[in-house]
Order: sequence, then structure tokens, then C-alpha cells
Amino acid sequence: MFRNAEVFQLFPTCVWRHEVQDAARLNEQLMQALRKLRATTAPRNNKLGFWQSPMDLHTMPAFQGLTNAIVAGFKGVMDYLEIERQGLTITNCWANVAPPGASHHHHTHPNNLLSGVYCVRIPDGAARIVFEDPRPRRTS
Repeated sequence: MFRNAEVFQLFPTCVWRHEVQDAARLNEQLMQALRKLRATTAPRNNKLGFWQSPMDLHTMPAFQGLTNAIVAGFKGVMDYLEIERQGLTITNCWANVAPPGASHHHHTHPNNLLSGVYCVRIPDGAARIVFEDPRPRRTS
């Protein structure tokens, strides 16, 4: 009946999980850098009760280890997807520090090929991250 049959994945939503080698050391460096930054930087105004850092952590020497991990993860994803790359631009990189009981609202990061989350410390009993399909839903 058919001469050829193919499968096209038109709208996949992939999620990658990378474990950073020597994460304990990196996390301690990041915690120290964040403590210093919190002591000297006013929080950005947000409605969630979080302290939020400036959005250029990727340009700061104290966060170079994290930036290196982001770049390595990006390269791995691009290799997996078989997408040729000509450089990488991190548009924003920031930290959120949430008080006990706080939660983050559902949101997307539009105009980015990839977005990521790196958890430096997750207290016992903290809510888990939830990923939802980012495509708009049709309502009738």
C-alpha cells in the first residue's frame, strides 16, 4: 500500500540531565561566591520573595567553573542534536536564593535555544523542579 514510510519528530521537547564532575567542590565555590555577592549586591525586585543576583554571573571570574559546565553541556546537546555551532552566547545567567516555603511560578525562557537550571543546594523537604510542555495549548 505504501512505498515509503517515515517518522518525523516535529515538536519534540527534550530535557537533558548532566552530572558535573566534582560537583561538591564546584558547589562550595559557588556558595562562597554567592554569599559574597549577596553581602554586596541589592536583590533585584521580584514578587516571589527570592534574592536574585545580577543576570551576568557568566561574566564573573568567581562563576567560571559554572560557566565552563554550561558550555560543556551546551556542546554535548548540540552534538547529540547534530547541529553545527559557530560559537556560543550565554545571554543571561543568574542565581535565585529562595526562603523556606517559597516556590517559583510556571514560566518559559523565550528566544533561547536552550535554557538550564543548576542547583547548588537543595534543602531536605524542598519541592522538586517540574518541567511542563512549553508549547502553547489550544483551548476551545
